[in-house]
Amino acid sequence: MKNLYIYSVFASLLLGACSGSDNQNEGGAAPSVPALVSPSNYSLCVENPVLFQWGISKDPEEDSIVYEVQIAQDEVFASNVVSLSGVSTQKSITLEANAIYYWRVKATDVQGNSSAYSSAYKMHSEGLATTNHLPFAPELVAPVLEAEVQSSDAALEWAAVDVDADNVLTYDLYFGTNNPPVEKVATDIATPTHAVSLEPATTYYWRVEVKDGKGGQAIGQVWSFSSF
Repeated sequence: MKNLYIYSVFASLLLGACSGSDNQNEGGAAPSVPALVSPSNYSLCVENPVLFQWGISKDPEEDSIVYEVQIAQDEVFASNVVSLSGVSTQKSITLEANAIYYWRVKATDVQGNSSAYSSAYKMHSEGLATTNHLPFAPELVAPVLEAEVQSSDAALEWAAVDVDADNVLTYDLYFGTNNPPVEKVATDIATPTHAVSLEPATTYYWRVEVKDGKGGQAIGQVWSFSSF
């Protein structure tokens, strides 16, 4: 009886160890983040409907995958969002003409495990008889968002893209301690950088408007950093 009891305890411990291993795998791992293929970043899409394509996501357990595609007219996906789901790695969607769009994709397996969204790509839909396209909204370069700057001045830097290669871009800079900034501190800047003076222990907000010289403009997001 004593040997039987010892064997039962050993078997219970062994079963518990195996059960614990299974619990760690419950739910499985998320599939990989899909890679965007087309339209490529900063592209001009002449055809409408637009064919969106992305790569196959890999699932560690080889589960079936559903893709969620989000297309919006703002880079934080808050306005005019189109959201579609399906097993295919491409979707054909009719878009408003002569407009800027952002798109991204994520993958979800049958167990409900989801990847992160892919990085968002930007594109411009062609307009009817359009001769000029709006520039894309400027992107932050430096200082990085919510950075702390240990200096009495800072070089603000950004980047901007226009699908019309012959357009010459200029920039208006709004900068100050108000959120959003209301003071325009520089107009028609020719290069995407501008130096500003700083006071210690102060939080600053800034944004950039980009103009293409043909009546088109794009307003950037509000960015911030602090001095100390």
